[in-house]
Amino acid sequence: MSSIVNLNDNCLIKIVEHLDLEDQLHLFQATESISRLCKVISRCWQHQSRHSLFRRICGDSTEVFLQCISSTVVELTLDFSIDDLCFFRKYSFPMVRALDYSREESSADDIGALVNCFPLIESLKITETLEGACLNLSSGHHVAKWEYLRKLDIIAASRHWKTKCFQEIC
Repeated sequence: MSSIVNLNDNCLIKIVEHLDLEDQLHLFQATESISRLCKVISRCWQHQSRHSLFRRICGDSTEVFLQCISSTVVELTLDFSIDDLCFFRKYSFPMVRALDYSREESSADDIGALVNCFPLIESLKITETLEGACLNLSSGHHVAKWEYLRKLDIIAASRHWKTKCFQEIC
């Protein structure tokens, strides 16, 4: 009887590419970290330039995932408060140019943490997913630190921003 691990790398890559991230993370977690299959999964993550990370799929393998993609990801969608993943702050994502950040609630440090993690973004979209949530941003000075930022989409979060925030960004 044949096993999935007996397949060649090209076949494994094709199989892994058809799994969503949650299933890839589960497969990674169920496999020994030094195995060939884990290396194939890591390679798939690194070769994708676009990733989406949602609170519901964060688990034990998330930190390994972040470590794998930190130097290669170009577009990233995050759906959680940056404080929900304290280990997230350990990484810098120098290749990320487009960030779509959705969250229910955040602290004043969220934008500051995003600036540190994603220093070279050109496009930022912030969405509030909880009615009545407030982007706790008393000043736009964090956003102004992104010197390459060319597109700022905050329509879904701007109702809580003060005029001063916009003035500091511009």
